[in-house]
Amino acid sequence: MLIISFPRSGQNLLHRLLKHIYKYYHLSYTYCEFYDCCNHVPCLQKKQFQKNHDFDLKLDIHKNDKLFVLYRGNKISQLEAFFRFHYSKKYPNVNINYDNPAIFNDLIQFIHNHSHYYDGF
Repeated sequence: MLIISFPRSGQNLLHRLLKHIYKYYHLSYTYCEFYDCCNHVPCLQKKQFQKNHDFDLKLDIHKNDKLFVLYRGNKISQLEAFFRFHYSKKYPNVNINYDNPAIFNDLIQFIHNHSHYYDGF
């Protein structure tokens, strides 16, 4: 089963929940991190669940595929969370404070640059 998620929309939480549910019922649980596993859809190692963000919006999805699709319905909220993730990776020691005009301008530019990805998703 493919878990397609817009970044910062709860995919890790879903993965942890599924893992615990499978453990509770004494079922085998396998998970493909995609980017750190095989970089292939479907998973070359035939794992049950597979993560993908479909960054290039070219994922080949078929009518009968079983999917979890995660995203936030509020575009600005989704892109702001995605921005915080990117910004903290780029500047790990900087506190994100939108009262700072430079950080706020970076947020606006990020939303502008990634809006097409959200819309296509």
